[in-house]
Amino acid sequence: MTKRRVIAYVDGFNFYYRRLRNKPYRWLNLVSFFEQFFPDDELVMVRYFTADVGGKFDPQKPLRQQAYLRALATLPKLNIVKGSYLTKKAKYPLVSSDASLEFAQVWRSEEKGSDVNLGAHLMNDAWDDAYDVAAVLTNDSDLATPMQMVKNRGKTVLWFYPDDNQSQSLKASATGLIHIHDKQLRDAQLPNAITLPNGKMIRKPDSF
Repeated sequence: MTKRRVIAYVDGFNFYYRRLRNKPYRWLNLVSFFEQFFPDDELVMVRYFTADVGGKFDPQKPLRQQAYLRALATLPKLNIVKGSYLTKKAKYPLVSSDASLEFAQVWRSEEKGSDVNLGAHLMNDAWDDAYDVAAVLTNDSDLATPMQMVKNRGKTVLWFYPDDNQSQSLKASATGLIHIHDKQLRDAQLPNAITLPNGKMIRKPDSF
């Protein structure tokens, strides 16, 4: 039987905030994680879409993230694609019971580009016939159209949904759905210490 070629696409921020943030499985080997689901196929690549976070409110946050990205970079099938991360002042109206509107100025942090980058790579790889199966891990409904387009091109699109709050548009755009269990996260953890070819060591952050 011919093995299917699989490329996985991970919306890093969406995955983190919807599933990993409050779990002890953040030091995740994404290649091993997806290989669990495709034992009889060939996992060609995992594309991980993220951005360098800022440390305005937590100076250790970018250090923890960079340790993880360096660990991921040691995996031969892992491709990191970065967008941008912005923290800026924003003004929002307060909830009020009277007719007058009051506003509060707040700091707003947001990641830009991951959904566009993921959709572009998903479609470009399909047009290049780089995969038979796309494994898409996100819950961002903006990706419904790219998923539908590559499905219409004859590709299998498996939607890995990170939590129980399913996007109905993504569900309708996918060929099939795959639920993520904690055991699959737990069984695909990176080593706590990784030695690089130059002898330097990457260690899992204590609070990761």
